[in-house]
Amino acid sequence: MFYLFAHMWLWMLLAALCGGLIGWALRCRRCSRETEALVAQRDTAVAEAKTLRAGGAITSNTDSRVTQLESDLAAERDEIAGLKAKLATATAAGSAGVTGLTGLAVGNADEGATDSDGMDDIKWRNRYLESRVRFLEGKLAETEPGGTETSGAEPSSDEGLDSSMDQARLKWRNRYLEGRVRYLEEDAAIAQRKPENSKSLGVTAFTASMPVSSEKEGVKEDAVKSEELSSGAESKPKKKSKKSRKTSTKTSVETASIAGLTGAAFFSAIEKDEGYVASGADGKPATLKAAFGGKADDLREIAGVGPKLEKLLHELGIFHFAQIASWTEKEIDWVDERLTFKGRIRRENWIDQCKLLAKGEETDGQRKYREGKQS
Repeated sequence: MFYLFAHMWLWMLLAALCGGLIGWALRCRRCSRETEALVAQRDTAVAEAKTLRAGGAITSNTDSRVTQLESDLAAERDEIAGLKAKLATATAAGSAGVTGLTGLAVGNADEGATDSDGMDDIKWRNRYLESRVRFLEGKLAETEPGGTETSGAEPSSDEGLDSSMDQARLKWRNRYLEGRVRYLEEDAAIAQRKPENSKSLGVTAFTASMPVSSEKEGVKEDAVKSEELSSGAESKPKKKSKKSRKTSTKTSVETASIAGLTGAAFFSAIEKDEGYVASGADGKPATLKAAFGGKADDLREIAGVGPKLEKLLHELGIFHFAQIASWTEKEIDWVDERLTFKGRIRRENWIDQCKLLAKGEETDGQRKYREGKQS
């Protein structure tokens, strides 16, 4: 037991000795740094003392600094004086400009009196052209059974001519009326040269230029035609049903005629449809206003197309697999800009899928969609 305690005390003494040596070494190192700092301060103080003993060097440095500051101050004063002179010159020029503007305003007032005479001439010409337009429109209404179509609403007459834009507005109205007169004169000449073609023209909605008597006769004729149509529809219901059956048969034939078609064969089959819109130069693909034959392909069978994307494609005029299968790179970019998620067409490989689907072949996306639909 005593032997154990002796060893413990021995090791503790050795540890204390080692700790003391380490602390002494660290303290010596710190003291050496402080000593070096004190030596540096001492050297600096000695140098300053030597400089103070010399005396002349400090005085010379101070004098040079004062001289430099005085020269800078003189330069600043000269610059301020130059700026004051420029300000006085600018003030004089401004007063002269105000005087010139006053004279210009007086001159403009004199010119305004001259312009008023010119505006009176323009107003008179406007009234003449308006009467000429009304005369030609009435002449065309008498020549053509259905009247004439107007290219747009005419500008209002001499209303609101108190603003500074009166003259420009009147000149613009002059140009419009002159163009209108030329247009109506050409129509009148054509109608006189070919009176026999006037019967085949469609009736247009320009009742404002038609006489009241012809308008009443048109209303009576429309009423008689509507009565004849209603009586004919009541007396021949069987013919109407046959027509509807023919329409449904035609629709089914059209739907069957495009089944399995792709590329040029598909578009040659649908390009005669009323809702067909050819592809544009901006990259817009060929579209349809409605599904060809009244039956659209289930675009959700394409992997990556859900209900929302199918609705968006329908809004863009895409209803069939063959349409998508024929897209070019430019058309893919055009459609991709209008989709919610960019790059989906190339990422999901819609083109290759639609080429197979348009031919009636099965794809993984179609199989998974139909399995989920059945379950």
